[in-house]
Amino acid sequence: MKTIHAGAAFAIVASMLIAANARAQAARGFYTPEQLQDVMSSQAKEASRGALAECNSGFRSAAAVARCLENLREKSQAEFDAASQRMTNEMRALDAANPGMHAQAAFLSAEKAFAGFREADCRWHEAGSGGGIEGNQLYRSCMVEQTRSRLAELDRLLSK
Repeated sequence: MKTIHAGAAFAIVASMLIAANARAQAARGFYTPEQLQDVMSSQAKEASRGALAECNSGFRSAAAVARCLENLREKSQAEFDAASQRMTNEMRALDAANPGMHAQAAFLSAEKAFAGFREADCRWHEAGSGGGIEGNQLYRSCMVEQTRSRLAELDRLLSK
């Protein structure tokens, strides 16, 4: 059985907190409106290369793109849920081998924090675009990309 070091769970949470801190600094006025617009523009460009680009390449109507994005979201979420369950099992085994470590509780806390961060971050993408159809597409694309990114991180940690 492959195991994860306790530090891996900490590293996951730390990386999410660093990203959340940057967003919080923007919200508190650490960026000028022009700088914040540049950040939002670059995020929109990133989204256009990810899930949104996948769906835009094969569909013409906004409704078809929305369905495509929802399908990608459901698929990535199902894959993520499976990886999360595997990691939970690994953390449970780590706890059994090292009583008092609380690795499973730490991982579950990190997963809860990730879910909150993902939702807030993607709503921010949506709001930054001005809303409407484009905002909805950016929100859905962000949810797919954030989930894929976290899934890749879990897969990398599970393969060690």
